Amino acid sequence: MNCRYFVRENMPRLQYNNPAIKFDVQKVKEAGVAPELTIECANNDIKKISCSRIQSAEICKQFLVATTEGSAASA
Repeated sequence: MNCRYFVRENMPRLQYNNPAIKFDVQKVKEAGVAPELTIECANNDIKKISCSRIQSAEICKQFLVATTEGSAASA
């Protein structure tokens, strides 16, 4: 259960619960390219999460942490 599982199982739930957010998946079939999740925020801040050898649940946790940083401070 890795990046493919995250895209297949977790991402549709995230898209459904966040309809205002644009999700874009780019699959690279080149050998030696490590899977990576790139998050581009509205303020042009870019955050990257390495998905290599990480289970989909951990990818989801890291995604939620990266996207909620700062929102607790502003609330």
